[in-house]
Amino acid sequence: MYIFPHPDDESSGSAHAISSQQSNVHDVYLLTLTKGGTTKQRHKFGYSVEEKGEVRYKEMLDAEKVLNLSGIAVLDLPG
Repeated sequence: MYIFPHPDDESSGSAHAISSQQSNVHDVYLLTLTKGGTTKQRHKFGYSVEEKGEVRYKEMLDAEKVLNLSGIAVLDLPG
């Protein structure tokens, strides 16, 4: 299980480790503590914290498929 504070953190550094574990027939799960809505990038698109959090949550669902994860959980702790 990988635990990260924000969505997309899994894509920057641990993707190789995730792939390696999967090739050794391990189940890999991902937990993010926030939906990531407080990112400053939201201002470029005029999103509220909640709206950007929903966008990033949907991106995590896509990442789950692309990385072939065994499962994900995205908490909505204050970010």
